[in-house]
Amino acid sequence: MEFSLTENQKMLKKITREFAEEYLVPVAQESDEKSKLKIKKLIS
Repeated sequence: MEFSLTENQKMLKKITREFAEEYLVPVAQESDEKSKLKIKKLIS
C-alpha cells in the first residue's frame, strides 16, 4: 500500500500553506492581539 502523497496532493498542500500564510495568519495574529475574531475580514 502506497502512503506517500501524489504530485497533485503535494501541489495542493503547498498552495494551501501559502494561502494560509499570506491571508489567514495575519488576521489570526491580529485577532489574537485584540482578543477578537473578525470573520468578515477572513472571508473578504
